[in-house]
Amino acid sequence: MKTLLYILALITTVVAGLAQSSEQERLAKNFEAGGDLRGAARLYLELYEKAPDNQAYFDGVVRTFQGLQQLSGLLPIVTEHLVHHPSVQTALLAGTLSVKLGKSGTDFWNRALEIGNNSQETNAAVAKAQEDVFLLKDAINSYRKARDLSGSAWQYARQLQKLYAATGDYRSSVNEIFTMVNNTGDLTEALGLLAAVTATDSGLKAVDEAMAHLPSNTSDQLRLKLWHLQYNSKWPRALTLAEQIDDSEQAHGQALLQFADAARKAEQYDVALSAYSKASHASPNVALSAAYGSAQTLEQKLTQARTTLSAETLKEVLSNYQTIVDKYPTHPLSAQALLRIGQLQLTRLHNSEEARETLSLLANRWPGTSASWEGMLMLADIYYALGQTAQVADLINRVEGGPQEYSLIAKFKKADYLLFEHELGKARVLYQEVSLHPASLPANDAIERLRLILLSGDDSLAVSHYIRGLQLQAEQKHSESANSFLQAVHTAADPDLADQARIAVVQESLLLADTARAVQQLDSLIAKVPSTLFGDKALLLMADILTDKHEIQSAVAALTTLLVQYPNSIYTPLTRELIRKLRGDIQ
Repeated sequence: MKTLLYILALITTVVAGLAQSSEQERLAKNFEAGGDLRGAARLYLELYEKAPDNQAYFDGVVRTFQGLQQLSGLLPIVTEHLVHHPSVQTALLAGTLSVKLGKSGTDFWNRALEIGNNSQETNAAVAKAQEDVFLLKDAINSYRKARDLSGSAWQYARQLQKLYAATGDYRSSVNEIFTMVNNTGDLTEALGLLAAVTATDSGLKAVDEAMAHLPSNTSDQLRLKLWHLQYNSKWPRALTLAEQIDDSEQAHGQALLQFADAARKAEQYDVALSAYSKASHASPNVALSAAYGSAQTLEQKLTQARTTLSAETLKEVLSNYQTIVDKYPTHPLSAQALLRIGQLQLTRLHNSEEARETLSLLANRWPGTSASWEGMLMLADIYYALGQTAQVADLINRVEGGPQEYSLIAKFKKADYLLFEHELGKARVLYQEVSLHPASLPANDAIERLRLILLSGDDSLAVSHYIRGLQLQAEQKHSESANSFLQAVHTAADPDLADQARIAVVQESLLLADTARAVQQLDSLIAKVPSTLFGDKALLLMADILTDKHEIQSAVAALTTLLVQYPNSIYTPLTRELIRKLRGDIQ
């Protein structure tokens, strides 16, 4: 009977202990989830001391002690746990803690290898742990051991490439990239990694040396060399190599077309034109794309020349686009060609009648296309300038029913028309709808218009002049528009409105080739940098004017001021690119 009572008492004690442990664990988890790591650590440690074989309790101790940065207190617990419950992960944890505490982790790395039978996976795990505590050279050695055990010459190439670069061994880093691309064929990743290596002078030198010894046996190797030539702006040599790649891959002009597009984007227009020509002769399948690319390139080349284009030059550009329309009337690129013709007729030839005919043809022949929607918006501008409000309303309503990208622009234009008629309440509603789509093209302008309406009560005369300037601008009456904006400058009580009006005067003056008035207004704005909200725009416009006058150093100085005084400007990426071009860093 006594024995039975003893057993029952023992069972009761065990059950009570288990219940208590369960409650403690629940509390520990709640404390941890609630951010009370100190309370959770105390409970986990009590639980672990009672049941050192319980892995969940041990893990709780590790998590909370690490969260509290109590590494010196955690290390002996982990070391003791490793003795009784040996595992690779526990050994790696002990090694990591030792290094973080300024001690050697070698014994624990070796213990991990011993437990893991020196396997490939264990060596890789040791390497990762060493990498995490910045023992980079040790990590390299461990990854190389793992590679040897794998029997593959390219295993762990990504990890080794990064580690070699971090230790300054750029040549080995580049070799790992070559090894990787030879085995994976992932050229895109390889080019991204090479670009990262070239961020330093030593890295760039290593890439140059490696490329000089790179064979030309495979397509990937040829494309790596092509990238290198392009990166170093050796475009004529790159064109020759692009032809070789197109032949070796039997790409039928596609490789040349891809290269031509890259050359055009890099503003290497002569090389691009030559590449497009070679592509069009390589295969009739790429002839249309090559023709359109050639037309774009010629147009961009002439535009970048920063000179007034002659009628003959414009005629050549328009002829190239018209050839595409005539030869490929049913191809989607024909729609883009029609759009470019209409844009050039309107903005370069200033022939609104021809532009109207071209854009009407586009809208009728290619309904529902992006080119058509854009063309219809341009048509609305033309008809508004002609005072044909019925046609304007019809076009705007049609585009409003189209894709959101164009619908929001149409809604913004409708709001502007209401603004011009002093229907401020109705205009405000539409501007607010547009502003709810911050990623859209007209969103920022809509916010500016809302601010303008807000000022109309306290600064009514200046706002009235500004709105009149916008209306005259829409009517293509740029001289009168500039004068209205100038009146807004002189009458504005709000300094930001005055500065905004100055920018508008500058833009209209540049359209009228009145550089003197533009510079005068810009000087007034730049004198207020950095207090004016429009200083970044003013500096960008001034740099453009100085570039046209070939005053490159002054242009770079203006752009540099923009970066310094307006580091968060939306123009920052463009400004950096312009500085690089003006300095000759990129061509």
